[in-house]
Amino acid sequence: MILTYIGIIKQHLSSMSCLFDSVQISIVDETSTSIRNKVCDYLERNHAILPGISTSVLLELDRPNYISEMRKRTTWGGAIEIAVICNIFNICIMVINTRDNKKNTNTTLKFIPINEGIIKNTIYISWDGCHYTPICKK
Repeated sequence: MILTYIGIIKQHLSSMSCLFDSVQISIVDETSTSIRNKVCDYLERNHAILPGISTSVLLELDRPNYISEMRKRTTWGGAIEIAVICNIFNICIMVINTRDNKKNTNTTLKFIPINEGIIKNTIYISWDGCHYTPICKK
């Protein structure tokens, strides 16, 4: 199974900030709240999320509501926030999808920053369809 090859899953995080909590473990000098706030600030400034795709294009009409909701600790983060975290911190995030586990194989989604030439680190997290959990290196 791929998870045993990469590392061990840390204790399940039950907060609604599980994405931010999961990546915070590997980002020095940041809290999950500061990461969430930096993501929201990035979105408010309408920076590119993916090459050629800005916040306003991706979120279209719901941008102000989306960002204000994302600032709340009770709002779940997802793929948009993962892409933004990669851009802010120049990291790669590998998401192991354990929800769709078929025949004991998992799908891995690779998120890279727009400027992929300066990747500082790679973080591994798992996603079970509801929660993100950090995967620690052995």
